Amino acid sequence: MAQQKTAKVKAKLLSEISSSNIGDQVTPELKLAEELGVSQVTVRRAISQLVEEGYLQRIQGSGTFVRRFPMENGSEKLSLESLFHSHPGHHQPTLETASEYTSLRFSLFDDPSLLLLYEKIIKGFREYFPKTAVSLDFQKFRQEMSTPEYFFDMNKGVFPDIFALQRHHLFWLIKNNYIQPLDNFLADEPGYPLDTLDKFVRDAVTYKGKIWMLPKNMHIFYLCYNKKLFDKEGIPYPDETWTWETYLEAAKALTKPAGKSGTGEQFGSVPFRSLNYITPLLWAHGANLVDESGKVKLTSSETIDTIHFAADLVLKHGVTPSPETFYSEHPSDLPKMQPKILFKKSKLGMFLMASMHYVNHFSTIKDLDWDIAVIPRGPAGRFTQVSFSGWSVSSATDSPRMAGELAKYLAGTNGASHFVASGNEIPAINTGEILRLFLDRKNKQNLATILAMKNYLREYPFKGHFLPFVTGDIFRMFREIYLKRKSLKDVVIKTQRRMQRAMDEFLRWDNS
Repeated sequence: MAQQKTAKVKAKLLSEISSSNIGDQVTPELKLAEELGVSQVTVRRAISQLVEEGYLQRIQGSGTFVRRFPMENGSEKLSLESLFHSHPGHHQPTLETASEYTSLRFSLFDDPSLLLLYEKIIKGFREYFPKTAVSLDFQKFRQEMSTPEYFFDMNKGVFPDIFALQRHHLFWLIKNNYIQPLDNFLADEPGYPLDTLDKFVRDAVTYKGKIWMLPKNMHIFYLCYNKKLFDKEGIPYPDETWTWETYLEAAKALTKPAGKSGTGEQFGSVPFRSLNYITPLLWAHGANLVDESGKVKLTSSETIDTIHFAADLVLKHGVTPSPETFYSEHPSDLPKMQPKILFKKSKLGMFLMASMHYVNHFSTIKDLDWDIAVIPRGPAGRFTQVSFSGWSVSSATDSPRMAGELAKYLAGTNGASHFVASGNEIPAINTGEILRLFLDRKNKQNLATILAMKNYLREYPFKGHFLPFVTGDIFRMFREIYLKRKSLKDVVIKTQRRMQRAMDEFLRWDNS
């Protein structure tokens, strides 16, 4: 009987926890005992068990508080506490900050389909600051340079007030004095969620002791695969036992040539052609682009072997679409062969992804049977690159305080919850409310898989601030290997020299 009463109290508390924010206080013991018709001893026993299981935390003299949310993954309970520290507070801007009319230009390289979402966020911002007008500016992203178009405008002296960026842009922007540190905007807000960030995230947005970016999303790579094609070819689904050799064999079995009519062609994989996607493969094979001393390691035997593996998917095994379609000079050709398009049409077996946006999008396609798995492991283990996107304030803005308020609004509960509710990425900064929204996804297994990749995060030496220099070199290297069919060894040696010059330039500035 005692166990049944304890279970009754635990069920009540778990229900309360699931609809609360992390950091919220749960119903007091006496009140809970009265509501359920049990003794306080029974309530305390149930609370003690939930404390031991990690769901609650007792604070002497204050009460009992939510520590994590209940979430089922088979028989295991997943704790998100190791991924994100949360804070129950909300950033509430004050109207006194905007006593005069202000106009801000907000530049983005997000998917234009998110325009309505951003307009909704800006509308909420203007409820706090009615004298502020915000103009949204969507621009293209130059994939080969990993750079949005408005960065080129900055070189011409045309600056937005606030803009979106990827973490690896920070070095270039700081070096050219294009952005300003955000510490002054945060100094007077000890309860702002940035104070409780996971150290990994906080380090990523900090350079030489200053914060330069308020994070928006956290991108963790995972393997996306088409279950329908795997079933058709009788191939077991990817799991924790998969190696890159397993991946290659599956890609071969999934690849089918086109018939005489030109239809029916399907591919097992996509070409490795950029820094982001080659990195997990390099690390898994014990290779690295640069060591801690700043020496570029592109010509090491491990790196050469890994690049060979990636190139052979295209040139030897033919398990990918033609690279010409990915490097086409005609933009109208690109959508036909983009991974997400091929995948939606069940013409592609698997590819690496780092976007929760695709997970949400694929879930809406009626006839698409798919899932995700952790990245295959190599001789050195299993690794994933992690990257962040976020918001920075221009050093040239005429309204630094208001631009800072917009950045905080976007990164805080008020703005970030909109992104999470729309299924846009894994939040890098959040409160309990944002985490709960993120957990409200239909496919909890997908979420569990992506969070499992947290165990395999790895960072570049120097926090990746030198990456803008070498991103273009890697893209150019694969282009020459795939399209011009140049000697892989010769191309790698030439790329090594370019990358080392760039690394030396970074180190001169970094040590100044």
